Amino acid sequence: MVLAMTISLKNAVGDFFETEEKWMTLLLLSLCQLIPIVGPMVLIGYFTRRFALKRSGAEAPDFKFDDFAEYLQIGLWPTLAYLVLSLFFIPLMILAEIPMFVTIIKIGPEPESLAPMFIAMAVTYGLIILASLLLLFIASPVVLRSSLMKSFKDGFSKRFVFSFIKKVGLSFLLWTVLLWVLAIFASMLGMCAFF
Repeated sequence: MVLAMTISLKNAVGDFFETEEKWMTLLLLSLCQLIPIVGPMVLIGYFTRRFALKRSGAEAPDFKFDDFAEYLQIGLWPTLAYLVLSLFFIPLMILAEIPMFVTIIKIGPEPESLAPMFIAMAVTYGLIILASLLLLFIASPVVLRSSLMKSFKDGFSKRFVFSFIKKVGLSFLLWTVLLWVLAIFASMLGMCAFF
């Protein structure tokens, strides 16, 4: 019997602000995001290490640049697992764009009405969102397991992926949609900061 679990956004945000140097940690993690390729690997490594320490009963550590190499090493395998998994979704993304291309070919260069084009765009974007959600649902447990096991191969456990989806599926979906909406507003605020 699989027990359903929920993801608590309040606990996740609250957990981040438990540490002593929370604002410096936030600043350093934001700077890491600006480093191509290596930055996301370091973030995954830091959060994996933080999660493992908290799970063992230790205090949540702040981000330290002295541990940069360790974070990078921990984040290597989950990043590679995600990249390999995302390669399998490229054909799915290409298939999602077929309605748009077929419509463009059918209506020609001078269409009488733009309605078919708008419908094709809506269908295409809907399919892309579905494909992205599918990738996220499969990639998240793969990255999580690969992080915790510190292994590329161990991340691809079909049993773990299905167990993860059964336990937190709906909660994870709602959490993801909320984060997407928040990301839109956060990116707008970030762009406004340049002006």
